[in-house]
Amino acid sequence: MWQTRQVPATPSARGARTRERLAAAALELFLTNGYDDVTTTDIADAAGVHPRTFFRHFATKADVVFLDNEATLQHLLRDLYGHDHRASPIEALTAVVLTQAPGSLPTDDDVARFHLANTTPSLADELLKRQRRFGEEIAAWLAQRTRRRPDDLEVRVAAACLNAARLVMMEEVVVRGNADPAEAEQLLRRALAIIDLDGW
Repeated sequence: MWQTRQVPATPSARGARTRERLAAAALELFLTNGYDDVTTTDIADAAGVHPRTFFRHFATKADVVFLDNEATLQHLLRDLYGHDHRASPIEALTAVVLTQAPGSLPTDDDVARFHLANTTPSLADELLKRQRRFGEEIAAWLAQRTRRRPDDLEVRVAAACLNAARLVMMEEVVVRGNADPAEAEQLLRRALAIIDLDGW
């Protein structure tokens, strides 16, 4: 039986403050000097910590741009697998995404990181890898829910469509500022209405 991977443990208050300081310093440097011209040592120096401290909080420089991406994925999977199995896949995804997205409106830093991830050529592969992983995990969930194989063509296409609808809605919220819960719900429902999964 599928089991949700553990969400990373909550760091201590001191550790959380250090992580936030590193993230803030990194973002400021990225916006000022460009992502490619900033090193992890630069970030540590700007945050006032030893360079090794950076790697206690982030595995790579890219992880600072994709802040909380892993936790977001784990929360999405936890809620998808825990959702009422009688609901259709579209109903389940709609309910889960809507409980996550509008509840925490994007900050200016979130918007800045989003633009960095989507406009920095050297981050293109990393962005694609992370988006693909979301799609693969949704495919695994959809396969279990429909008693099909994750590599089934219909499952893969349906999962890609579901993930694309989620991404477009998130882009609308982050880029265009359509963060009102009612607007977010309408946007997601419009996107998902295009996908025909009747009978799944």
